Amino acid sequence: MTSRGSRLADHVLDSSLNYALCNSEEDVGVLGELMKILGLPVLLLVVTSCRSTEPKELSDAGSQAVSRPRASTSVEPRSNPSANAPPTIAPPTIAALPSRAPLSRAPMRTVGYPASIATGMNDPADVVGFTADGSEYGYCASIDAREPPTTTCKTLQRDGTSKVRSTDDESGQYSTARATSLDAWMKASGMAKIATTTSPLERRARPVTGSWPFSDITVSVNPVPGDGANTNAVLRVGGAVNGEPPVYPVTLRAKNNPPHHTVWTNDLALSPDGSELGVVGGFFCMEWCNDFVVYRARVGAFASLVYNETGLRHHQKGDYARAAELFLAATWDDEHAKLPPYNLACAWARLGDPRAKDALWLAIQRDPSAKSRAVKDDDFAKVRSEAWFHSLTKSR
Repeated sequence: MTSRGSRLADHVLDSSLNYALCNSEEDVGVLGELMKILGLPVLLLVVTSCRSTEPKELSDAGSQAVSRPRASTSVEPRSNPSANAPPTIAPPTIAALPSRAPLSRAPMRTVGYPASIATGMNDPADVVGFTADGSEYGYCASIDAREPPTTTCKTLQRDGTSKVRSTDDESGQYSTARATSLDAWMKASGMAKIATTTSPLERRARPVTGSWPFSDITVSVNPVPGDGANTNAVLRVGGAVNGEPPVYPVTLRAKNNPPHHTVWTNDLALSPDGSELGVVGGFFCMEWCNDFVVYRARVGAFASLVYNETGLRHHQKGDYARAAELFLAATWDDEHAKLPPYNLACAWARLGDPRAKDALWLAIQRDPSAKSRAVKDDDFAKVRSEAWFHSLTKSR
């Protein structure tokens, strides 16, 4: 099996404000580079990617295809990734490609969240979440390195652009007028204020409220500390399908100057209408050295990443039937994702299922480069001599 990097499976986001569309694809280098963003439905302050390969990271990564080894990707901040979003493609009217069976809405189940956001030294964000109208998602944090402290709010909008509001003026000096304006905005925004506690160490992130249509996924967050010298702390975000071991297609990472050794999940939330998911990761390197990474995505795009990555694991073990089920779900939950239909075609080709033709057709509609990839892919060995395969993959 070869590896393919894609935007819908692994995302790496960093501390810059970035918008990640988990529906378009751009490959970016791993660790040091920030990942760019996928095609449509995902927003990040730091970014993500869309193939079922390795976890995304904000400093963020992408996802990968069934046949190639995974490759994690990093996303670089973009002001308006939606500008490069792929055109909407109507699903094929081929009866052989089954549609996605809808799941019932249910409260989001989580593992690893909510948890403590305080270490005794860090400065977690006090105000987090979506605005009341769902137009913005992000955080507001105050750094007490001076008096009065600087408060900064950073949010991602639906169109992928970011907004930064601060108590400081353009010269970096505290402004009473700006502080008054920012305080009024925070109160009117509808974003949540995290409750204070008698002991700062007991402060916890707020629980997730609302429901979403993916009752078979348990969302999982996994903060991985760094050593503060050579490795950066990262926040891995993903999920487990029907009790299987979790996969982590999204990774949030702060910029590493200096390296951050501590990480916490400052927020995990659904938008007011339940259509989007947001995550704020907090990172700490030393006193007054805090950073935050924001991830925002359509719930379907996020779920597609989880299904695709889980399906890849089954495919690599030779469980092609189960892999196909998961790739099919990933294909329809994010109608712009390029890798899931390709992976579906790979699994069905391995099984000798004639629907491999329909899945490959759709994969090529979403990503023309799937033609040349399929020609060299061992997953299509059984069907390579078929007339339909030649017809779909021939150069024009």
